[in-house]
Amino acid sequence: MTQERNYTPNTGGDRSIHLVGHVGRVVGCCRDLLGGCVRALAGSGGHCCGQPEGSVMGCTGGSVIALAGNPNTGKSTIFNALTGSHQHVGNWPGKTVEQKAGILKHDGQEIVVVDLPGTYSLSACSLEEQIARDFIVKAHPRVVVNVLDSTNLERNLYLTAQILEIGVPMIIVLNMRDLAEARGITIDIHRLAQQLYNTPVISVAASREQGLAELKQTIATFMTPQPQVACRLDLVA
Repeated sequence: MTQERNYTPNTGGDRSIHLVGHVGRVVGCCRDLLGGCVRALAGSGGHCCGQPEGSVMGCTGGSVIALAGNPNTGKSTIFNALTGSHQHVGNWPGKTVEQKAGILKHDGQEIVVVDLPGTYSLSACSLEEQIARDFIVKAHPRVVVNVLDSTNLERNLYLTAQILEIGVPMIIVLNMRDLAEARGITIDIHRLAQQLYNTPVISVAASREQGLAELKQTIATFMTPQPQVACRLDLVA
């Protein structure tokens, strides 16, 4: 018999939300790594560290979003569901790490979706972490879609805390809700959203195409009209 396990966030007893509530202490190292670029972005209209105009790393306009998350959270499944056949695969400029980018077409909008490498943090201890951190900070995507594994929230929320620390708009996607339900895990998404500073939280089962329509609509709400900016993906075939 499956034993039901309820997940109701609280600031006192749950270690996952404890990480978010004390983000300054937990990701203090992230402040040092990102502080310089964040200040540069604030003072230069979004361009940072000499990134060229027109490259995706220097693009501050247009409709560009990023998918971020730990490995094995189903992030690539969500990327494929959002972009379909409208995608291109190459390498990050000057790197051997694969880069995937595609187009989400929704309600007459064309939104560039960049699938960042799977990473457990933004501490720049690996090439994948460096790429994910640099893109979020320098490219300034309209919104970061943070994909989490519903069956392993505590580990996944560490990256969430670091993205919150940067201050970029974010959507939390709790993927694999079908697996969580099968294991008797119940997540109070409304309470979780409140604890994460009212960040939108969406529960999906991407492999079963459940919840994807709500995700697309939520992404669209972040696509307010902006000045057109040339945005090249700089993919290396």
